[in-house]
Amino acid sequence: NYTLEVTVAGSPDPVSGMMCALDRLDEIVGTTILKRYDHRNLNLDLPEYEGRNTTSEVVALQIFDDLKAAVLHAKDEGSFGNAELYRVRVH
Repeated sequence: NYTLEVTVAGSPDPVSGMMCALDRLDEIVGTTILKRYDHRNLNLDLPEYEGRNTTSEVVALQIFDDLKAAVLHAKDEGSFGNAELYRVRVH
């Protein structure tokens, strides 16, 4: 089992004080990562890990890339705020 930490950075909105809507961040992480990874054998069930050594570093980099793409998509839709994906940690 792993623990996933996702960190965003940016300038807070002057009205709300938030960089992004946390419920939207939770939704992105849930659909992009948790639904796909939960109770899976990464080497067998996820094609992006085929032939790769699934160390925590490799997994963190893949998750970062997947989340970055999802966050950029949400920003383009205007549903994320001005936050940028800053860090992903896998424990």
